Amino acid sequence: MFFYVFKNISTKVKYLFLFFTYSAIIFYGAFFPSGESVASVNGDFSSFLFRAVETRQITGEVYLLSNVRCGIENASKPLNFSARLNPVWKNLRVDAGALEDVYLIVEPLAFYGPLKNICTHNCLWFEFRQNHPAAGDDGFKTYGIVASGQMLKNLKGEFFLFQFTSKEDYFELAYYTDRNLRLYKLDLSAEQKKRLFYNAIVTASERAAKERYHIIYNHCVNNMFELINTVLPSYQRFNPWLVHGIIFNPVFCAPDFNELIFNFHGLIKEKLPMFRGSY
Repeated sequence: MFFYVFKNISTKVKYLFLFFTYSAIIFYGAFFPSGESVASVNGDFSSFLFRAVETRQITGEVYLLSNVRCGIENASKPLNFSARLNPVWKNLRVDAGALEDVYLIVEPLAFYGPLKNICTHNCLWFEFRQNHPAAGDDGFKTYGIVASGQMLKNLKGEFFLFQFTSKEDYFELAYYTDRNLRLYKLDLSAEQKKRLFYNAIVTASERAAKERYHIIYNHCVNNMFELINTVLPSYQRFNPWLVHGIIFNPVFCAPDFNELIFNFHGLIKEKLPMFRGSY
């Protein structure tokens, strides 16, 4: 009933609702922080779907990535989270020099009804040339790797983690969990793409679930914007903070505004058809 009413009320009332919702989120984050900003979990990952990636440079621009999730053996639609899922973890050899494109994935949060219009999950999809896939020793190959910020829960609290998966894994899980993905090819130079990939794997390895997740200042969206900022010239960088490092501007968390913001900064080269996990 609530969803029906929300859908049919005026645009003005909707924006008032969004304003007060954002204000409540900012107030909560500013005055009720969830613990210290940094605390090690010593690799004690209770979630079997998440692992911290480990990176080793082999030679030049070639890296070995460990703990890359490359599928879930017993996944089905609808996904039964109460069952013991069997993720497949692989070590992949990746040539950063073979990067072809980088895509932004904007994922309206599918589990919160009308809130999916104001909440989002953002991540980056790195696509490699057809003659240089990311490959494992067992013959496994993938032409795309997704870097996705996640909240990891265990007995010590909630921690931020950059999760690396094959693109097949990410899109399959979106399908199994009825999530829709908005896809945008980013307008970056070849050098920017390589540096972005390198910064992503280094950041993921160094931070490796050692920082507490926070709804305002340490989550998937702000980390994605800050990661992209590392390869942008000063005039093109994002400024997603209301108070730097303390209060994140919630407008950057809205799916519809994401496209607007990236367009304004001249970073969208092409908008792809939406991937639909649900209809």
